Order: sequence, then structure tokens, then C-alpha cells
Amino acid sequence: MAFLIPIFIVGFVFGTISWIAFVILEAVRSRQRIQATSALQGKLIDRLGADDIGVFLNSENGSQMLRALANQPTGDLAHVRILRALQSGLVLSVVGLGMFLYSGSQTLLLEVQDGIRLFATLALSLGVGLLLAAGASYRMSKRMGLLKTAGDGSAPAV
Repeated sequence: MAFLIPIFIVGFVFGTISWIAFVILEAVRSRQRIQATSALQGKLIDRLGADDIGVFLNSENGSQMLRALANQPTGDLAHVRILRALQSGLVLSVVGLGMFLYSGSQTLLLEVQDGIRLFATLALSLGVGLLLAAGASYRMSKRMGLLKTAGDGSAPAV
């Protein structure tokens, strides 16, 4: 049973490195998408003549483009981020609880049981933290008007 501790450590390190790589790649991809959109909009404005710019900017598409240029990009929508945090929190909490149940139901060496409980505590703590963060984000987003309700059409245009 002592072989489980290195397996947990390697899995934890691999998972952490994978998560960091995912976050970095998402940031790079989002930045490239924003730059490409800005470049396209800039080229479109450059190609229009002086008379056409006024007509275009007064149209619906022109006003949408001006709003997109004026607003900072928000990335993902608020509800998507909240659901991701909720999903991750639930999974980590269940993993932590399962590890606690396993360590309590098996007769294990004290060192192995301590190792399993350490990882169970970490997983459960992260899970509960993500659930609390999702709840706080939901309440804040609701108060700020970032979430669209079923009968409300007041969500920001993206």
C-alpha cells in the first residue's frame, strides 16, 4: 500500500502541470481571437470611404461594431464560468469524500492512511472552495445584471 503515495503525487503533479498548460493556452487563444477581430474591424474601417463610413456606422452592423470596439472583451460568458466552477467543485468534493470513505473502510498502514487523507482533504477543500466561489459569482453576476433570466432580454450582447 505504500506504493499509492508516489502514484498520488505523480498524478497530482501531472494534473497541476496540465491545468497550468490549459490556462496558458486558453489565454493565448483568447488573445489571438481578440487581435484577429480587432485587425479585421480596423481593415474594414480603412477600406471604407469618407461617405461610406457615416452610412456604415449609422447602420445596425456599424453600431454593433462600435459597441464591440468600445467594450473590453469579456471572454466567456458569466454563466459558463459559473457552471465550470460548479462542475469542478462537485467533482473534487465527491473525489475527496470518496477518498475519505475508502481510507475509513479499509485496514491500511498508518502512513498510507495519512497520505490518502491528505489528498482527500486537499480535494475536498478545493471542491468546497470552488462551490463557494461559484455561489458568490452567481450572486454577484445576478446583482450586476450579467445573467440572463428566462423572461428577461436584458443580458449584454456578446
